Amino acid sequence: MVDCGLGNIHSLLGCLARIAPHDQIDFTARPRQIATADGIFLPGDGSFSACVAGIDARGLRKTLIKAAQTKPFFGICVGMQVLFEASEEGPGQGLGVLPGTVEKFPPANGAKIPLMGWLDVKASRPTNLTEGLNAQEWFYFLNSYCVKASHELTVLDASHTCKFAAAVAHGTLFATQFHPEKSSSPGVGLLERFVTQISYKP
Repeated sequence: MVDCGLGNIHSLLGCLARIAPHDQIDFTARPRQIATADGIFLPGDGSFSACVAGIDARGLRKTLIKAAQTKPFFGICVGMQVLFEASEEGPGQGLGVLPGTVEKFPPANGAKIPLMGWLDVKASRPTNLTEGLNAQEWFYFLNSYCVKASHELTVLDASHTCKFAAAVAHGTLFATQFHPEKSSSPGVGLLERFVTQISYKP
């Protein structure tokens, strides 16, 4: 798991320790350790700018770009947003692994921003990680900004004040705007399938 200098990672670490008690899970900012890992988790909270600044301050940009393109990679919340090129939230260049810009939720009568709570999420196309989900599931979100990714990238859709990508996938990369570790059995199931994927040795 990548250490970008942000907080709020204890629930994810605890969840992974429960579902993968025999696997080695390191929380690290060392480029070499990330480059040689079997799989990568990139969690993120707070702002897009703070996350990319933390990545750059630790010299992790090139390592993370290569890892996202070549090995099992799971981005979460802001860890999903920084995979794109830029964000309306503030300055800083995203990793650019995926095309597009993160946008602020448009205002709508009665809708609270930031979004904080559970949303109904619908599958838009199947992947090996989402195949265990029902056609509609509930996941936990905490965000003011979102990505309107292309149909080719989006695997789970949600709507708040606009329709947005709840999860995207490309090759061995998978990323969620929601927090899977806080999303009960559907979210934990995604993490379990990812860990099984990177732990499997044919």
